[in-house]
Amino acid sequence: MHFLVFNTVTGAIVRSGNCQEEHLNTRAKQALGEAIMHEPPVGVNSGTHYVEDYECIEKTVFAHDFNSLQVPNDGLTEIILDNLPIPCDIYIDYEKIKITDGNFEFSSNDVGFYSVRLEHPRYFDKSWEIEVYEI
Repeated sequence: MHFLVFNTVTGAIVRSGNCQEEHLNTRAKQALGEAIMHEPPVGVNSGTHYVEDYECIEKTVFAHDFNSLQVPNDGLTEIILDNLPIPCDIYIDYEKIKITDGNFEFSSNDVGFYSVRLEHPRYFDKSWEIEVYEI
């Protein structure tokens, strides 16, 4: 029997696998906030799908971008990424930031390039390279 376990709040597919039906409760053990789907459609996985109302839905590309990919190193001027899903995770290099209001503002005093990545179960991961330039 094929199964997948998903987060009931975010729809993220947490894990999937195959087992005999009598071993399902052991193999597909669910944590708090998780649910199991028996025999999901072929080809469904955490990299390409999420779950909403027990239906597997294909992820899409996040359509929005920063208003600029460059910002001066004054620590005051901000570039903005808005219309983000609520909540979602943004990573600056490897530092995780939880976004709860749908907007992300970025500024810095440090010259350099920064990798910014959006992670959300409904979208394919999307990345931007931000340049902080010296003024």
